[in-house]
Amino acid sequence: MADNRWAVVVGCNYGNSPVEDREKLRGCINDAKAMRRLLIELLGFHRSHIELLKDEPGSQILSTGANIKQALDKMSDKAKPGDILFFYFSGHGTLDEDSGEQGIVGCDLNVITKYEFRQLVNRLPRGASFHMVSDSCNSGGLIDKETLQIGPRSPYTWTPQTGPLPHNARAKTISFEKIIEHLGASTGIGTSDVNALMRHAFGDDASLSFRRSEQQLSSDRQLEPDRGVLLSGCQSNEISLDRPFDGKYHGAFTHALIRAVRSKKSDYWCSNRAIVTSVRTVLEDMEKHDNNPRPQHPCLYSSDANADAGFAGTIERECWKWDPNSKTR
Repeated sequence: MADNRWAVVVGCNYGNSPVEDREKLRGCINDAKAMRRLLIELLGFHRSHIELLKDEPGSQILSTGANIKQALDKMSDKAKPGDILFFYFSGHGTLDEDSGEQGIVGCDLNVITKYEFRQLVNRLPRGASFHMVSDSCNSGGLIDKETLQIGPRSPYTWTPQTGPLPHNARAKTISFEKIIEHLGASTGIGTSDVNALMRHAFGDDASLSFRRSEQQLSSDRQLEPDRGVLLSGCQSNEISLDRPFDGKYHGAFTHALIRAVRSKKSDYWCSNRAIVTSVRTVLEDMEKHDNNPRPQHPCLYSSDANADAGFAGTIERECWKWDPNSKTR
């Protein structure tokens, strides 16, 4: 195992969140546990180098927005040249199509925006890298201004997905309007101003996107390439599904990703590009089998060099070992 790999793994089912029953998810905690196991058993991460956040009863660290950001800050603050930082999220994503604001949603409805992930990448020491996997709706582009390597066909159209969801599936998305509605009801603040509401509800734990002016944000958004890698569960205008597989709920993207990585177990190395291509193939086969009218298309965002680098920091001639009988959790 490598000593230079660190991970934050997050699952949000929103069981105790102020949301409607149909907005609660069922497979995200399962996803987080499965991803942690994959990192330990197949990708060379030390168990002690992985911080797991989830919102199930008895969880040591709840997957609130503040706790997620604190875990990411702690991981990035101790990063040294050559370190691999890995962040996995399974839960709701959100997108305001009018403003372009986009992010992931903690179990307390605190939104962590794509701007926060750009800031994290920008402050890494030279030679360190940040790898993000997000199984959430609207997840394409979650590292602001990272280069698209595998994505939508051109021209890119904002045609909404239509048709019913597959049986027992739920979309991993919650709109900004719904977040405002739920937070307004729980805080007693009657405003449609998302910036004011986020600042009131979460104070300094609110994303910088809600606490700084557009001029300040624009001046900060300086792209520093070759440090960030994003594998998204879908395009920025698509949904990611939470659904049952063999009687147990998982994110469709995470289920396909783990299948794709396991299928490479005899290889010594597999690139980010190859993994995303494989995941798309697995999902397409699943969607055809189900006649799913709402397909999702995982994407890859990174520099050209990192597109062909090893997934999650694996390196050439590094042996992946998978023991299907292992009891690691």
